[in-house]
Amino acid sequence: MRNENMCFRLTVRNIAMVDKITTLVLDVYDCLNISLGQVVLEDEIISPGVTVFFVKDLLIPEWTSLGVGVVYANAYTALPILGGVPWCPHVYTTFSIVKVIVHDIAIISVMPSVNEIFPCQRVNISVVVRNEGDVSETFDVGCYYNSVLIEKLTVENLPPWTEKALTFSWCTCCVHPGNYTVGAEASVVPGEIDIDDNKFVDGVVCVKPWMPLPLPVECVLPRWLLAFLLLLAILVGVCLVLLIGLALWWSKNKKEGEREHQTAPTVKLNEQAVFKTTKTCNVCGREFPGVYTFCPYCLTFHGKDY
Repeated sequence: MRNENMCFRLTVRNIAMVDKITTLVLDVYDCLNISLGQVVLEDEIISPGVTVFFVKDLLIPEWTSLGVGVVYANAYTALPILGGVPWCPHVYTTFSIVKVIVHDIAIISVMPSVNEIFPCQRVNISVVVRNEGDVSETFDVGCYYNSVLIEKLTVENLPPWTEKALTFSWCTCCVHPGNYTVGAEASVVPGEIDIDDNKFVDGVVCVKPWMPLPLPVECVLPRWLLAFLLLLAILVGVCLVLLIGLALWWSKNKKEGEREHQTAPTVKLNEQAVFKTTKTCNVCGREFPGVYTFCPYCLTFHGKDY
């Protein structure tokens, strides 16, 4: 596997009856016999019997040719450059160098359009994602304020080592005033191992409470003018009340006058209706003019009938 650390298990047997100080050297080559590096374990004390070493310090470069590599192990009395000689013939083993397909999605930046807003305003949040793997990937990206999801978008077939900018719109209608941290998180793609860079939190947005705007300096009136306007308003109100009262009094008197004028003829007609134009004598039974108090035929007194 290229660009990864190789792990070797080296087994050494000391056939002597006493401890031996040994320098172990491992030389690694690829399929083209190009050296990939050397590991040296200097002045190791080898006790009688079998001793096992685990070597993890060799990095296989990215440019290594794919195929079968080989590693040679030697045991020296000292470093060869210091005149050390081998304790025994070298041993070797082979290993395969293959390309490992890397799957890795990373979010590299989160940036809100503003840092201070009022409720019910919108904030645009710019998120940049990058495919740091070897194949095209399809994944989801969610944007959050604190732990609340704002929106989720899907990125389809993003090529390797390619970036894409996404824009999320956050409406703060139901958000209380306060400070909120914005961030983004990408879903884990199949085969992805490095997931620490799938999440990125950055930027604080302050939602400020609504406040009345201060009046300009030219709109502020002096106190004496405000007092005069208040007094003038009171006087106008009193005058309106008096006018309304006077109108109601005049309307009432007018209605009463009209009512008296309409009832006067009725009384006169009733008085006129009391006087009879003719009378009938209750003695002789004859009719005579109503102006007479005596019957002109039998002289019977009838008195006034009005």
